[in-house]
Amino acid sequence: MRTSITAAGLLCCFAAATANAQESSVPPQFVAPVFEEPELMAKGFKFANKYIKDRPAERTAGWYPVFKTNVTGDGWISLGAGYRSPLAKRHLWVDTSAAYSWRGYKTAQTTFEVPDVGGSRMSIGTQLHWQDLTQVQYFGTGPDTSRDLRSDYRLSTTDLVGFASYRLTDFLTLDLRAGRVSRPNLGSSTGFFDRDYPDAMVVHPDDPGFDQAEQPGFVHTHFSAVADTRDSPSHPMRGALYRGEAAVFSDRDTGRFSFRRYELEGVQTVPLSPGRWTLLFHGWTVFSDTTGSSEVPAYMMPSLGGSTTLRSFSDYRFHDRHFVLVTAESRLALFEHIDAAVFVDAGGVAPRVRDLGLKETSVGGGVRIHVRATTIARVDLSHGREGWRMLVRLNEPFRLNRVSRRNAPIPFVP
Repeated sequence: MRTSITAAGLLCCFAAATANAQESSVPPQFVAPVFEEPELMAKGFKFANKYIKDRPAERTAGWYPVFKTNVTGDGWISLGAGYRSPLAKRHLWVDTSAAYSWRGYKTAQTTFEVPDVGGSRMSIGTQLHWQDLTQVQYFGTGPDTSRDLRSDYRLSTTDLVGFASYRLTDFLTLDLRAGRVSRPNLGSSTGFFDRDYPDAMVVHPDDPGFDQAEQPGFVHTHFSAVADTRDSPSHPMRGALYRGEAAVFSDRDTGRFSFRRYELEGVQTVPLSPGRWTLLFHGWTVFSDTTGSSEVPAYMMPSLGGSTTLRSFSDYRFHDRHFVLVTAESRLALFEHIDAAVFVDAGGVAPRVRDLGLKETSVGGGVRIHVRATTIARVDLSHGREGWRMLVRLNEPFRLNRVSRRNAPIPFVP
């Protein structure tokens, strides 16, 4: 892909985000929900409000809970803890955390960060991230793969990365990351609630990565720009987020799996009746670019499917070099802390950009349970060409965890 396409898209995104930021500076008039909450329900949410914050402060010392691994397919709940501590008169912060999920996924990270370097808007730091993902699903490559070829694999990696961020404005941040990933370790699935699918290396022995016993190590570099004016990432009702990223992955052992990746993504909220009725729109597209005989390994191919993309399809249902996704969701506040939602997801994968289209769709509805501006639970029932699927999750579908640094570059997580 040409980087000029990415740059043009970013300019459009940032123009829209800037306009949205100006609009969101005027507080809307609050409109009450449809129904008044029963007294017992209201007391329960009032109690929860004391312990769940709108935006957990990254500069607050002490222990904090971790309820997610940020990895699709880890199960409906994850539990863990983290600890933050300031050093050198609060000029250096140390943050370490670990989490364990319903399906036995394990993640741990330690971050050292110097915020506001020299009193400026720049932050620098380093992070060590380890993960063991026990049941990553894989159906093969292409838009027409069969459910009969469902398989899974176990993957573990260790990633050491350095980063630098610069806040151009209160809502626009530039971020640069560079790191080294150890050789990914592939194996048979394991862990709690193992579904006994066959090994991906057996079902898809000719797919890149699965066709060799040992994987290479990678050096990776990412440059991103994020414009974020959302009132809350965990339950957005106003504002927008626009993101552009260019990444280079370099196979340091064989050169076979060196490639580039470009992403454009946006979330836009439209408060038709602030506090009662909100529309949310999400768009995301990913392009992979190789040179010569290089390939993208199967575990790093862009993929769609799961609780935040095509919700009626299994996690990681579709893989290929490129994809496009659009989502629209309408939310109506039935009670102060419970919203009813209807949504449609549409997207598709393709080996060539010109073949991209919105081939697959999911339609459905559900409920969102939240306190203040944080979604604490949601239930979605959706339908697509492969039938019905019900999801129970403890997160916000528009949160965009990939904006967080608590993510590993392998595998690609939709």
